[in-house]
Amino acid sequence: MDKQEFIKELVRCFPYLKDDILDTDYEGLFSLQVGVFRDYTQEAIDSSDKSRTNSHFDFILQHYDKFDDDVENSIVLSYIGKLNFGRYPKPKLFEEVQRMLNEYFQDLLVEK
Repeated sequence: MDKQEFIKELVRCFPYLKDDILDTDYEGLFSLQVGVFRDYTQEAIDSSDKSRTNSHFDFILQHYDKFDDDVENSIVLSYIGKLNFGRYPKPKLFEEVQRMLNEYFQDLLVEK
């Protein structure tokens, strides 16, 4: 799934995101579009909206293996890597990705 397919599917599954995701200020800036999706997910986590949170997580988990490298990179760095789960249980994939990112960033600090 490339960037265009991802955005198309995201808007199809979550029509309430359409205006923000397709805002002309974000056109062609995929990481910012993913950031909009992350902000909506974070809002759902923070407000304990389990239904919406789970639907966002399920979307990522159901499509993750289909992402091309560019989409996967943005999802890992701009979505999973920046979510604050608080007490909300992390899906196993998200937990693993965040653990690997933390190790990677720690290694960078040690090398300096």
